[in-house]
Amino acid sequence: MKNATIIDVRTVEEFEIEHAHGSINIPYVEVPERLAEIKLLSKPIIICCETGNESKQVAAYLNYNGIECTNGGCWYELENTKKEEMRTLDENFWNERYENNETGWDLGAPSPPISAYIDTLENKELKILIPGCGNAHEAEYLLERGFANVTLVDISKEAVMRQQQRFQGKAIQIIHADFFAHNGQYDLMLEQTFFCAINPSLRENYVKHTAEILKPNGKLVGLLFNCEFGKEGPPFGGEKSEYERLFSPYFNIQQMEPAANSVKPRLGNELFIELTKK
Repeated sequence: MKNATIIDVRTVEEFEIEHAHGSINIPYVEVPERLAEIKLLSKPIIICCETGNESKQVAAYLNYNGIECTNGGCWYELENTKKEEMRTLDENFWNERYENNETGWDLGAPSPPISAYIDTLENKELKILIPGCGNAHEAEYLLERGFANVTLVDISKEAVMRQQQRFQGKAIQIIHADFFAHNGQYDLMLEQTFFCAINPSLRENYVKHTAEILKPNGKLVGLLFNCEFGKEGPPFGGEKSEYERLFSPYFNIQQMEPAANSVKPRLGNELFIELTKK
């Protein structure tokens, strides 16, 4: 995935003095007349300004006009805190992590809360998506239990190649792609350490895109970290009230509670979620 397009809506004069690395300038007053141009920009789009007020207004205006974007707030905070986060979505970054075996998030087995949920499913024909699949332990668990319509997506070519070898000849679809560009219609999406790996400024886009690719009454099920890590991510943490605010416009929240059966190192720091598309 390409880095986000950052639009700085300050005046030309302010932009010329100093601006966030890689940003483009579309002054606040010019935004309405440049909608067609903005629609052609690479996604995701992040809006910034001097104080965060104008960027908030512009982000709301663009979303109202069908252009998905996120308010990035103050340009200098974006410069200082978002640059590193953005590159975490770069394919090269994740390829290097797999090539160097820097996969500390990987449990080496299916996550117990997710495997326990899978055990409750009776319909083996459910269309299931696992984004940011990594080493795909949950996918193996699904196949062993007879699920016939499993799709894996990962931005890392290295991760995808490994799973293609591992699941060769198995009834599973493995796609090398950016989740945000992936289209399809699914009954169930499983979340396991993907949400925590993306740039937090993309979380609203994650929620919207998940709702788009789920069928009516489709479900998002999995785990979210209920803690902050106190260091530069990924992983990026969060907490329940933030997740409720993000997901509730698009999903009915069946469950969002501390997982009782997390692996020991994560016990007390994971929320099990079961969300149904509105």
